[in-house]
Amino acid sequence: MFPVCTAIFIFIELRVAKEPIVPAALFINSSIPALLVVASCVGGAFFSAVYYISLFFQVVNGNTATNAGVKTIPLVFGVVLLSIGSGFTISRTGRYKIFFYIGPAFMIAGAILISYLDANSLLVQQIFYLLIFGIGGGAMIQTRILAIQATVPIQLIAIATAVSQTFMTLGGALGISVLGTIFNNVIENNMSNYATLSTAVATLEKAGVPVQPSNVLALIAMINSVPSLSNVAAQATADVVALFTGAFHIAYLSLLVFPVTVLIMTLFIKEVSMRQKN
Repeated sequence: MFPVCTAIFIFIELRVAKEPIVPAALFINSSIPALLVVASCVGGAFFSAVYYISLFFQVVNGNTATNAGVKTIPLVFGVVLLSIGSGFTISRTGRYKIFFYIGPAFMIAGAILISYLDANSLLVQQIFYLLIFGIGGGAMIQTRILAIQATVPIQLIAIATAVSQTFMTLGGALGISVLGTIFNNVIENNMSNYATLSTAVATLEKAGVPVQPSNVLALIAMINSVPSLSNVAAQATADVVALFTGAFHIAYLSLLVFPVTVLIMTLFIKEVSMRQKN
């Protein structure tokens, strides 16, 4: 439905609407489509990363949802740090394109490092890896707004900002959906490799308990709440954690498509000096 709705929206905006919400003049500059793709990729990478790292802390480390949120503070700190730092730098130099190279580089490094986290990872590793990824995100989240504002005519700044924000939100929804599909498929395909877990799931299904292996938190809770599984609960839970860790690794490596796409799109962005714009 999304492609159909998008096509209808474009047709109405270009052919029907007398005062379109997104005027065609917005896309006269060839940098605009590239910046909108960048916004989508930033949203896809950032929102997906936050979602799955929180789930990692709950499943692998056994943290509550609140504690898992607290442990993501280094990632958020990296975002805030570079958002402020990039703002100061851009205000002084008037140049922003460099951050579309710095951001993806840090994001790629952070995603790769985070993908190798497991139950034995030290707290300092978790903090450092999340900080690196956050720095990558922070270098682009604010910069892509400044870039699109510098690129469009003054009368279109508000519209361009709103469109960029919309694309970032859509990118986040798309990223979580795609990575969720990859994550769920890995869980489903690899569960048979864990004999104790497979036996536990079969026992639950025979007892009439609906089991969805991709919902790992609920699966762990069910395994540890059924008396007939008390003898194998510890091993089955360990299998779930191992299964999740493998799927988490693949899901986070799949995030790399977003920063790589940003690097490619940056080649099509024509930098406009912010000082010249002013």
